[in-house]
Amino acid sequence: MFGIVFCIEHLNRNRRSIDLVGILRSEEEIFKDLKEAVLTYDKDSATKCSEEVVNRGIDPLKAIENGLAIGMKEIGDKFGTECFLTDLILAAETMKTAMTVLERGMKVGASERMSGTVVIGTTKGDIHDIGKNLVSIMLAAGGFKVVDLGVDVPSETFIHKAEETRAHIIACSALLSTTIGYMDELIHLLKELGSREKYKVMIGGAQVTAAFAKEIGADGYAEEAAQVPALAKQLVGT
Repeated sequence: MFGIVFCIEHLNRNRRSIDLVGILRSEEEIFKDLKEAVLTYDKDSATKCSEEVVNRGIDPLKAIENGLAIGMKEIGDKFGTECFLTDLILAAETMKTAMTVLERGMKVGASERMSGTVVIGTTKGDIHDIGKNLVSIMLAAGGFKVVDLGVDVPSETFIHKAEETRAHIIACSALLSTTIGYMDELIHLLKELGSREKYKVMIGGAQVTAAFAKEIGADGYAEEAAQVPALAKQLVGT
């Protein structure tokens, strides 16, 4: 009798185990839902999916690259036609919500797979940060460690923080035509300090053009936030 009861209980346990495995979603399904959360600005779904990633021990970088970043890229590709500034902001905020959760699950060894470190900020005299914030999120999604200095950042501060963090890239944003000159100042200051070759300098913003980037000797320029991670990886050779 005891043997029969034991066998039945053993079968029930196995059945429960099989049922549990059956309800676990695949990584691809979770990544798809993360992408959809960004596209629909669903912070609750983004949080739940991110918590599932962390709780199941799924690599957060894979979730970022194969879920969140794809959603942000789709938003970026549609910008100006189907999506506009409000859409970009809402999508970025959703992604930021997910990133807050995923950062808790970053493994110690994950830093070894990082693409590099980027010091980013809005130039001196400029307090606009929407574009800069979007680029910061996209870089983080692309596997970069991002050190955000905020707005109204003097050239000396960019360089000091880059030295302190051993950054690979210094990224400057400016919205006003009266402040883009500080990007040129930054590059000149790097040259004076003998540090120009240590860092790749990326610039961007509403008043910045590819011609201006070339004129001041910047290493990189992108029109859209979605283009920045690929450009940054190209600059650092990853």
